[in-house]
Amino acid sequence: MRYYTTTFFLLIFLIFSCKPNQPRYGKYDGDNSTLYIDWIGYYEGILPCADCDGVKTSITLKEDSTYIKKVVYLGKEGEGFEKKGEFEWFDDENKIILDSRGGTPDMYLLGKDKLIHLDNDGSRIEGELEDDYILNKVQMEAKFELTEPKWKLIELKGQKVNNISGKEIFMAFEPDKARVYGFAGCNNFFGQYKWEGQTRISFSNLGKTQKMCTEGMEIEEQLMKVFEMTDNFTITDDILNLNKARMATLAKFEKM
Repeated sequence: MRYYTTTFFLLIFLIFSCKPNQPRYGKYDGDNSTLYIDWIGYYEGILPCADCDGVKTSITLKEDSTYIKKVVYLGKEGEGFEKKGEFEWFDDENKIILDSRGGTPDMYLLGKDKLIHLDNDGSRIEGELEDDYILNKVQMEAKFELTEPKWKLIELKGQKVNNISGKEIFMAFEPDKARVYGFAGCNNFFGQYKWEGQTRISFSNLGKTQKMCTEGMEIEEQLMKVFEMTDNFTITDDILNLNKARMATLAKFEKM
């Protein structure tokens, strides 16, 4: 009897000891509300940074549950990285983790046309900066349409702009660095831009050289104020309009 009892408990021990560990983060199997979210695509934004001007972050999510993540530390020339791997779904919600194997968890909440960066516990980051932890989904065609060409200023607050200084007033973009630059009428200007959705954009950390001119200064001051006010844009027939909400167009640029 004792022999059979010992054998029974030994078998139970072997059965449970051979059972594979259950993964903390389960792969998406199609039986989830994320099925109804068009999550495949490219997401981009600038996340807060304690010792730089911002962390320009882009994440591409693919249908085969792989991703590409690119990071650039703005204000630190040449610093950043690119990472590729697999992502997994967890918590039976619209949450993903990029490579759950070891290291600090890199987790995001999937929303409509956005990825929200989560803390190490998988919760939303709260506080004054909580809206800064959002990566917006970007249609690459629309992004290239805006950032590939240079744009010449042709109208400012409803008034046509004439080339006074003998040099075209223009704006151009460096997408890899989230940088905008150009010539404002007297001085060269520079700064950062943030893509906040399909047609939403904002400019920040704007600066310029300090040359004084007899002409072009008034246009320059107005243009710099326009950048500060802008929150959206439209492009029609190679004409770029910078706008604020639904107000009249602040500035018009022509594709160069």
